[in-house]
Amino acid sequence: MKKTYQYHLIAHPFTISLSICLAILFSIFSQSIYYLAACLFHILLVTYSHYYVRKCEIRWEITQKQDHLFTDETTDCSITFQNKSSLMIYEASFQFNSDEEIVWENKGFIPTTLIKNYYKLPFSLKKQEIKSFTFNTTVLKRGIFSWNNAHLVVNDPLRLITIHFLNIEGPYFHVYPNLRKVHLPESLEYQGIRKALVSPLYDETKLIGVKRYESEDFRSIHWGATAKNGDLMAKKYDFTQSDRYAVFVNLADQKGFSFHHKCEELIEIAIGTCKQLTSQNCSYEVWVNRETSNGLTHLPSGKNRKQLQSALQMFSLFKDSDTPISNDYFYRYGFRYKIQDAIPIVIGIPPRESSRKNQWVQITG
Repeated sequence: MKKTYQYHLIAHPFTISLSICLAILFSIFSQSIYYLAACLFHILLVTYSHYYVRKCEIRWEITQKQDHLFTDETTDCSITFQNKSSLMIYEASFQFNSDEEIVWENKGFIPTTLIKNYYKLPFSLKKQEIKSFTFNTTVLKRGIFSWNNAHLVVNDPLRLITIHFLNIEGPYFHVYPNLRKVHLPESLEYQGIRKALVSPLYDETKLIGVKRYESEDFRSIHWGATAKNGDLMAKKYDFTQSDRYAVFVNLADQKGFSFHHKCEELIEIAIGTCKQLTSQNCSYEVWVNRETSNGLTHLPSGKNRKQLQSALQMFSLFKDSDTPISNDYFYRYGFRYKIQDAIPIVIGIPPRESSRKNQWVQITG
C-alpha cells in the first residue's frame, strides 16, 4: 500500500512557512492586529488538517466467493473498510477502473460520464467503525480480470488535504469460455469387408454383419438371417470406439491471416468436445492455430478432469492480438507430430485434402 498526500494551495508546506514568517513580521513591525490574526487563523486551520491526515488510518479486506467463472456468469465480491483511528472520517470514496468485459453493480456507485468504466463509491466512517460493500460482478468475456488503478481517497473535514491510498489489490477472476454441447457425426467406414456407420466417440460397437450362433446372448440372434439361411445366425459386432484423439482447433479464417469472425464460437465448441472426451474417459491432445514464441499452441495428451482444466486454462488466455498461421501449415504440422494412432477431430475450416491415412471427424457445433 502506498500513501500520498495532495495539498490545497493554502495547506501546502510552502504556504504554511510563508504564513509563519508573515505572522512573525506582523507581530514585530505591524501596528494592526488583524493581519496577525489572519495569519494565526490560517496556521491553526492547516495545522488541524495536517494533524487529521496524519492520524487517519484505514484498513480494508477483500473477499470473493469464487475466482474461476464461465462467461456470462455472475458472482459476488466484497470489500470491508475499518476506521482504525479515533477520528471520524467524513468524506471517503473508493474508486477504480475496469475493463468493458466485466460489470460491477452496487447501489452506492456514482455514475461518471467523463471516464468510461470508472466506478466511484463514496462513504463515511465513524471512529472504529467497520463497513462492508458487496459488488455483484458479471463477466462478459473469457480472460483474467480485476480492478485497474484501485485506490481509496479520504479528505479532511476542511477539504484542504486529500489522502490517496494507492495500489489496492483487487479480486482476480479467471473467466473460462462456455462449454457448448456438441455432437460427433457418424461416418461410413470399412469394418471388415462391409461399411458401417461409425461414431468414434459414442458407439463402442457397431453391427457389421452376421455369423453362426455360438452360444451368445439370446438377444444377439438375427432372426431375419436365421429364417433366410435355415441355421441359427447371430449379429456380428466390431469394436469401433477409440480412446486417443487429437483435437485440431482452427481459429483462422479462409485465408489464414486473421482469426475467424466466429472465433469465440469455435472455442466453445472445442471446450464442449474436450468435455465429451473427458466424460468418455478418452485421452486427447489439443492443437490450436495460434502462433506463440514456442511455435503452435499445443496441449499435450492427457485425460480426466485435469486435462479438461488445462484446456479451459489454455483457451481462456487467448487474446485478440494473437495471430494464426496458414491453414495448410497448421494441419501439415499437426498431423505430422500428433500421436500416431490418435483420431483427428477438426473444428473450424478443415484441411483441403483428405487421404486414407489422415481421415478426420469434422465438428460444426
